[in-house]
Amino acid sequence: MKTSLFSSERERRLWFWTLAVVAAIYSTLGLAATLEGKLRHGLFAQMVFIGFLMIGAASLTQGLRARPGGTEIGVALGVAAAYLMTFARFGGAERSHFFEYGVLALFVHEALAERAIQGRRVPVPALLAIVVSTLIGVLGESIQVVAAQPRV
Repeated sequence: MKTSLFSSERERRLWFWTLAVVAAIYSTLGLAATLEGKLRHGLFAQMVFIGFLMIGAASLTQGLRARPGGTEIGVALGVAAAYLMTFARFGGAERSHFFEYGVLALFVHEALAERAIQGRRVPVPALLAIVVSTLIGVLGESIQVVAAQPRV
């Protein structure tokens, strides 16, 4: 019996889009600061804010579709509050990471949830999505650190 890597066509598409988001993030490493410098500061901030609202709307609609219980709603509100406070503290190009990695985390979570729905074992899809997205972010930041090192 041949076992497919993906549990469904939808999961395959979700992982494709996840890979596309990672490629977009990594291909623009270091560009956010340049774009911020080229655009008026206010316009860049507005673009990031619109992206932030889009992530919030997508998260809200997906969360409501899943009909969460009281615990899930409490956790989501806590995460949202921490997200907003962190967003308020960062400036400029760092804020764009919220948009980028928010989209990434949503795609990873949807792919893992689809895998679980299809009967494959996926332990704690939400936590796994956070871990995967965080590791991809750490790798991206590490690439930037290495690229910024002076060459001898």
